[in-house]
Order: sequence, then C-alpha cells, then structure tokens
Amino acid sequence: TGTFAGTYTKIGKQVSIFFGIGFTSLGSATGSFSISGIPFAPIHANRVIGGFGYIHRCTPSSIPHIATPLDGSAISFYLAGTSSNNASAMTNSSFTSSSSMQGGVTYETNS
Repeated sequence: TGTFAGTYTKIGKQVSIFFGIGFTSLGSATGSFSISGIPFAPIHANRVIGGFGYIHRCTPSSIPHIATPLDGSAISFYLAGTSSNNASAMTNSSFTSSSSMQGGVTYETNS
C-alpha cells in the first residue's frame, strides 16, 4: 500500500511517462516489481530512455543503476548488473515500508 501516481504526455510517436511511488506498507507481494497499464504499446520493448529524479530507502542501499525496460504493456524495474553480477529484477525485498521513487521513461510507439 502507499501512494502511486503517474501521468503521460504523447507528442507524435513519442510517449513520456512520469511516475511517483511511495510505500507505506509492503504486504506480502511476490514476483517482479513493475508498473502495468502503459498507455501505448512500444515499437521496441527494450529501447527506452529512463531515469529517476529521486530514490529513497530502497535496498540494497548502494544501487549502482536501476534499468526500466518496457516489457509489453508494463515498465519493469531491474537492478543493473555490476562487474561481478548480472541484472536482477526488483522484488518486494528491494523495498522497505518507507521506500519511494520518482522517475520516468520515454519511448516510441506506432500509435
């Protein structure tokens, strides 16, 4: 549970999605963390420009990079690999009951 908000802007074939996520309780969710219901299908699932303006109280505490590829109709969240590890999907254990993130992705669509 928490506060979850998002908006998007579409100009021609370019779509920009902006999101804010703030947890107040994690519950017992399982599986990979993602934001579903993106407004337009991407032309290329993994050609996305994404970034974060704010990341707070996520685990591990020293996150080298969070990748945000589009996976069909959802934005997926991955901890990017380091020199000794591969990328791994963010799950319930990647967050605390007070984690928050603000960010966005931009992608191209045929719509």
